[in-house]
Amino acid sequence: MVTITPPQPNEAEQKKRKQTLERAKANHLSKQLQMRLQYAKLKVEHGWVRYLIISRQLMWWLIA
Repeated sequence: MVTITPPQPNEAEQKKRKQTLERAKANHLSKQLQMRLQYAKLKVEHGWVRYLIISRQLMWWLIA
């Protein structure tokens, strides 16, 4: 009986694959950070931060 095993990737291929995955993860995190910063900027430009702080203070007062 003959057993056929699939070829194993060599070290160079594994390293390249790992680098590609790390680059994709870094790009994903970068996009998430950009989106969060854009949203924070929008809140500041429209004065929504002030309301958020007031609502948090009100909630804290109601809980205490």
